[in-house]
Amino acid sequence: MRPPLEFARDAPLVVAHRGASRAAPGNSLAAFESAISAGADAVELDVRRTADGVLVVHHGASRRGTPVSLLTHAELRRRCRNKPPTLDEAVRLCAGRVMLDIEVKEPGFEPQVLEILEAHVGRRDVLITSFHPVAVAAVKALRGDLACGLLIGTARLGRRRRQIETLPLELAQRCGADFIAPHQLWLALRPHSRRRPLAGSTVLAAAHRAGVPVVVWTVNGPARLRRYLADPRVAGIITDLPALAVQLRQISLRAANPSSSQQCPDP
Repeated sequence: MRPPLEFARDAPLVVAHRGASRAAPGNSLAAFESAISAGADAVELDVRRTADGVLVVHHGASRRGTPVSLLTHAELRRRCRNKPPTLDEAVRLCAGRVMLDIEVKEPGFEPQVLEILEAHVGRRDVLITSFHPVAVAAVKALRGDLACGLLIGTARLGRRRRQIETLPLELAQRCGADFIAPHQLWLALRPHSRRRPLAGSTVLAAAHRAGVPVVVWTVNGPARLRRYLADPRVAGIITDLPALAVQLRQISLRAANPSSSQQCPDP
């Protein structure tokens, strides 16, 4: 497995969004196992903490109207059709087999996350991401050697169109993030224009000039997967379809290096 920050040495990383979440329920052990079988470089998963202090792999902030943070682990499991695994269970399954992209959904329990990770995986096999700059800053303060990324969602787009190029980098710099992880719309827009081709992305251009890796989420369309996987400025893509992404990446690599594919034909 490649060190996390050597993102684009050969081609963008393929990160399985909540595992192979089209093949099995997202954030389930089955989805993680499927992503590993598909050849994903990393498994992305969401972490929250229950009222009794258990770190669980769960996306939504609430379950049946009650915040996860106010439910005990047992209560949360009773409310879920697909029982959410604990972070410890997920890390044990993935350790030594695939990189982990841990999204911290809420700030405040970063030390507990790091304690579990340190017990099972090395720093080179982990990415930490969050939409919360304070969570990224907390992880960097505790473990400056861990690769941390700031997630940038679409909620910031509407009122800050003029800051499309600079805002993600400014936010990442403030919290000490090593890379940015914008929604794909950030890369498709530019000031005063609804949509632009990937090649015209001001965010990609600015990040490339600054030497900041970019990981894009959540990319599922075959056309966009091909474009991102072939763009050397893209460090990684997060997708619900890791098997397809791995296949398209291989095709892209063969197209870029036809001589090597002739020397090493498929069995």
